[in-house]
Amino acid sequence: MADFLKAALVLFTLLASSVLGLVVNPLLSERHRSREVIDFVQLVIAMLVTFAGLVLGLLTSSAKASFDQIGNDLTGLSIELGFQAQTLEIFEFLGIQ
Repeated sequence: MADFLKAALVLFTLLASSVLGLVVNPLLSERHRSREVIDFVQLVIAMLVTFAGLVLGLLTSSAKASFDQIGNDLTGLSIELGFQAQTLEIFEFLGIQ
């Protein structure tokens, strides 16, 4: 249920910002609505999206590396436990205490 509320909050925030943009746009002076300013804002947004994609890619890579390392550690531990169990069975068979 918490995930649904978070998604609803994000949707509401995006819709509210869109409505705010529609309300504020006619109030801006022509200087702020010129083609150069619009192109510049689009360029900055594209750069921010690219940067966010790079950061998320690095975070995903780091999380995967940590997950793989833990998996490898668990595999090594299970192999060691198997060897110890075999060794104990051999000692038990030979009667070594």
